[in-house]
Amino acid sequence: WEDRFLVSRTPDECPSKPHPAMVLDAARELGVDRREVVVVGDAVFDIEMARAAGADAVGVSWGVNAPEALAAAGARIVVETPEALGRVLGVEAVRCAAS
Repeated sequence: WEDRFLVSRTPDECPSKPHPAMVLDAARELGVDRREVVVVGDAVFDIEMARAAGADAVGVSWGVNAPEALAAAGARIVVETPEALGRVLGVEAVRCAAS
């Protein structure tokens, strides 16, 4: 997966969600404004982290929290499938097989 992402952050490197440090550090490393960042998350903490950082947030319905909770936390949109996520982000969804 590392060849698909330019940067990632974990709680070992930054304060835990919903603290905005993960988003802000990643944006700084990439040299982009936080307002250009889109956080994709399945948990309310993901959405709260994005909003606290001043970034945009897209919720995905196949994870931890219900779509309604993600929307209430501030997700701009909540998508139902990886294909829908790809359309929202303007990229082709990649299928992965579990091993």
